[in-house]
Amino acid sequence: MLFVVTIGNGSMDIYSWKLAEKLDVPMVHTDIYQKFRQSRNISW
Repeated sequence: MLFVVTIGNGSMDIYSWKLAEKLDVPMVHTDIYQKFRQSRNISW
């Protein structure tokens, strides 16, 4: 099992980062949601 940590400034990004600090599982870091928002000029 892998835990996906999203990189960004949104609340879900911060939550995933904080949760990842407490889990003892391999992690994958991605900024896909941040890139998606930027490519479509979306502000969530």
